Amino acid sequence: MAALTGGKGFPFLFQHIRDGINIRQTCNLIFSLCRYNNRLAEHIVSMLFTSIAKLTPEAANPFFKLLTMLMEFAGGPPGMPPFASYILQRIWEVIEYNPSQCLDWLAVQTPRNKLAHSWVLQNMENWVERFLLAHNYPRVRTSAAYLLVSLIPSNSFRQMFRSTRSLHIPTRDLPLSPDTTVVLHQVYNVLLGLLSRAKLYVDAAVHGTTKLVPYFSFMTYCLISKTEKLMFSTYFMDLWNLFQPKLSEPAIATNHNKQALLSFWYNVCVDCPENVRLIVQNPVVTKNIAFNYILADHDDQDVVLFNRGMLPAYYGILRLCCEQSPAFTRQLASHQNIQWAFKNLTPHASQYPGAVEELFNLMQLFVAQRPDMREEEIEDIKQFKKTTISCYLRCLDGRSCWTTLISAFRILLESDEDRLLVVFNRGLILMTESFNTLHMMYHEATACHVTGDLVELLSIFLSVLKSTRPYLQRKDVKQALIQWQERIEFAHKLLTLLNSYSPPELRNACIGGKSNIRPPRPELNMCLLPTMVEANKGKDDVYDRMLLDYFFSYHQFIHLLCRVAINCEKFTETLVKMSVLVAYEGLPLHLALFPKLWTELCQTQSAMSKNCVKLLCEDPVFAEYIKCILMDERTFLNNNIVYTFLTHFLLKVQGQVFSEANCANLINTLITNLINQYQSLESDFSNQRVEISKASSTLNGDLRALALLLSVHTPKQLNSALIPTLQDLLDKCRACQQQRNSLQEQEAKERKTKDDEGVTPVKRRRVSSDEEHTVDIGDIKAEPREALTPTSTSDNETRDSSIIDPGTEQDPPSPENSSVKEYRMEVPSSFSEEQHAEEQSGNGKFEECKEFKDLQASKDSMGAEEDSEFPSTSISAVLSDLADLRSCDGQALPSQDPETNLSISCGHSRGLFSHMQQHDILDILCRTIESTIHVVTRISGKGNQAAS
Repeated sequence: MAALTGGKGFPFLFQHIRDGINIRQTCNLIFSLCRYNNRLAEHIVSMLFTSIAKLTPEAANPFFKLLTMLMEFAGGPPGMPPFASYILQRIWEVIEYNPSQCLDWLAVQTPRNKLAHSWVLQNMENWVERFLLAHNYPRVRTSAAYLLVSLIPSNSFRQMFRSTRSLHIPTRDLPLSPDTTVVLHQVYNVLLGLLSRAKLYVDAAVHGTTKLVPYFSFMTYCLISKTEKLMFSTYFMDLWNLFQPKLSEPAIATNHNKQALLSFWYNVCVDCPENVRLIVQNPVVTKNIAFNYILADHDDQDVVLFNRGMLPAYYGILRLCCEQSPAFTRQLASHQNIQWAFKNLTPHASQYPGAVEELFNLMQLFVAQRPDMREEEIEDIKQFKKTTISCYLRCLDGRSCWTTLISAFRILLESDEDRLLVVFNRGLILMTESFNTLHMMYHEATACHVTGDLVELLSIFLSVLKSTRPYLQRKDVKQALIQWQERIEFAHKLLTLLNSYSPPELRNACIGGKSNIRPPRPELNMCLLPTMVEANKGKDDVYDRMLLDYFFSYHQFIHLLCRVAINCEKFTETLVKMSVLVAYEGLPLHLALFPKLWTELCQTQSAMSKNCVKLLCEDPVFAEYIKCILMDERTFLNNNIVYTFLTHFLLKVQGQVFSEANCANLINTLITNLINQYQSLESDFSNQRVEISKASSTLNGDLRALALLLSVHTPKQLNSALIPTLQDLLDKCRACQQQRNSLQEQEAKERKTKDDEGVTPVKRRRVSSDEEHTVDIGDIKAEPREALTPTSTSDNETRDSSIIDPGTEQDPPSPENSSVKEYRMEVPSSFSEEQHAEEQSGNGKFEECKEFKDLQASKDSMGAEEDSEFPSTSISAVLSDLADLRSCDGQALPSQDPETNLSISCGHSRGLFSHMQQHDILDILCRTIESTIHVVTRISGKGNQAAS
């Protein structure tokens, strides 16, 4: 015993511990020696701390390990001394000699030992300020922050703490137990109470610029909810007195204390208007908060990194104040430091992305107008825009600062006055410089994605140039445009962007179209915009074929996707919207995929199909799709599938497509157009069958559109010349038919005679190859329309979608009256080029509007109606050959109830093409005219009866 414990300072134990020889066995030896001997235990603990105070940190490590083992001892035989209490009582005596190691050791012990946790928590007033704020060594201050973190009884809270400064709070919305929250608030309250004393440590000459960083970092970390933010409110003035003037005014390039304070201040204001209100309602604060020393040294990397962290918080606080106080917004907008920031910081968006974003947010607030604004406030906004625009035009380098120019002008250029200011101050030259740089990068720098910037710059350019149009007679405007000497080069470069390799939005921006910015995620880029189509359908067969070859696969894929989704009962609202959007985009192609799909779906009895039809009819794009067909793409109605589709759906959405007035106007315009077309063909009509063949496609489409419109609107009065014109046109068409038939019979007789004589027939010239050809009405070339067409009506009429009175009392054709064998849709799996033409000339049966429901009986001599149905397939047909689509197109649509079924062309036209025979265009047109005459006669008769 004497050998082990004898001598001053327990030399045996001291040497054994210092040498680190089997610390665990040394601990067990101490336990054995001190049992029932508390006095010896106290002396040994005193020796341990005396050694720690004398030794270097490295040499003291074994002693801390032994202290840890003594603290961890629990239970055991009776008579063991309370080592934990002895250690905790003496730890504060040696912390001065080795503070970092002591604090780190305590940070390890507090989560493990309840006694240690309670001891550290109760003695916070003795050590927090001393080591977290006042100590000169950063390592000690950081250790003190980690000790504070260790006091919070939450593993996730402790593990997520980092001493780095960031605007992002990882603990935001972190779920803590009630007991944990109580401890957190106890610690947080102690730190808030130190705000008034923190100003003792901000003198950079004495304390440096980093003493408060761990302090504010941990307080920021404590803001897990709004509760902690509201706890700060009573200490607001302590924070303000700390910031101003001792942190805000000194000319220190990188004051990290200020950065940490602003980060905490910003986070304590986010989602807490009460704390923002403390700022804007204090006149002293609002007067001085804009004064903050900022060094804009863009070449010093340390300064740049500092500003990148400090400025977003600072300008974020100002933005939050502007969002809550219009008065503060006006005051800040006129402050000189804000103009300095716009001039010196926003041109460097790559170096200060967060700060520049906040500055442009501020700019947006500065120019925003409210309905209740006074006249002087509006004048202040105009003056701000004028000052800021002029500042940018003077300081920006267009060759490198195009991002800043685009962002600023997108906000500032709201009126012609703003845009003319750009013109008068050489802004066109500045934008041209930016355009030249972007143009070069677009073509030469493969890794630079500048398409979005080009589109936005050209959109701004366009708005500025348009603003000069009303003022071209003014001398100052003329002079400014004359000084823009780069305009010819600019136009040449625009032309280089008008090619198929440029994205659509860029081409549209170059020709003055409205474009969107770069999408947030990749897209297929297969949209066919009307401005991209160089010729209407039917004008150029080669162009039509090339366009169809390019886009057909995409539209067929969407069609296949929809059919598979229907068979799997996964046809969601998103797919419905996509289906109609793609169909609307593909209208110039005259593809019947969409009408065919939805006509089939309309025939089914399932709940899903009814819900899908309901979603389709509620989509405003679908109304625009139908409106576009009736207004601009009436030749598309020559396709039987499309015409049948409209007979099903026009009545369902008529109120969304046309107002009553617009519908009446369109009917009158169609009638006038038909009369004019007939008159243009009247001279020598019987001898010029080529002319009527060329006009037949347009005439037939217009007549079908007229029939559809008359089914939803009964005009008060029809043009009296309509019926005579239609009758004359019918007579001339029949005369052309007779002439054609006689020529065919004559040629047949001549061939037969020569064959009988055994003489090889001499190839003789036919009257006209154009006259004798059989035409697919969906592909007929249409002559340019007369000037008086529905597409030439006013924009208001074309775009109006208000509700109309259908003008009829019958209900629309109901899917419930249809006969369908199965619900499954036929899904094609492959396709060929031949199907392109097939899509143009589907063989569906014509389903006419209710106004013609008794037409069939009067036209039985023309042919018999067939009651075939759409083919129904099982799920095994999902991967069937796409050639089935052709046969599917050749099937007739299900017949409707006799009371609601109506057929154009004697109620039995099966289409314009079939695999067995081809119908002559004159035959089709004749039947269409006959049906139209019948409808118009009935409507006229109803009008006469009503008048009588």
